[in-house]
Amino acid sequence: MKSFFSLILLSICLTSASQATLITNLTQSELDSHDYTNAVDQLSSASENIHYVSANGWDYAWVSPVNAETWGTNTLYAPEVQQNWTYATLEQLVFIHQVLTLDAFTIKDAQGNATGYIHAVEYFNSVFTGLNQNILDQDVVTTSDFLIGIIASERNEAGLIPFYLDFADTFYVRESLVDTPSVDVPEPASLLLIALGLVFIVSRKLVRY
Repeated sequence: MKSFFSLILLSICLTSASQATLITNLTQSELDSHDYTNAVDQLSSASENIHYVSANGWDYAWVSPVNAETWGTNTLYAPEVQQNWTYATLEQLVFIHQVLTLDAFTIKDAQGNATGYIHAVEYFNSVFTGLNQNILDQDVVTTSDFLIGIIASERNEAGLIPFYLDFADTFYVRESLVDTPSVDVPEPASLLLIALGLVFIVSRKLVRY
């Protein structure tokens, strides 16, 4: 009997822990039913250069090291879990990778050494708190997918995107609430070439797997 109650207690603790890191005003019932009607933008008071990067009238948030709705015990929620946020377009993903680059999301000390990364993982994930692909090892940060262009936005839900993008780094966007710096955007022809390059990279990745 004691073992039975111990198992129940452990189960309750694990269930509670599964939502322990998500920063949201929504209840678990609303999250489970995908009801984002009452969502509040918790990042509206979060400082730029800590949780997101701003440019050309948009805020860009690196929200997950993977692009699967479920990854182990983690749940990656839709951008609507925070009011004002939405999925990035292909053009915006190309802008993130080719114009902003990993450097824009890198936190550096006075000597220019990388000390961390700008991200909003805890605002959109139930368990993940950082840019690591292993929930059990929070100290191993992976940025290789971003570097080679394996990034996405809409989650791999019900086969909406190919299965091999499960591991893609995920970005969400919102229209900036304040004025943002202007950054040159590649010409449409350049965007097309870059997009084709991303498709090629992903196809090469698929062959490897």
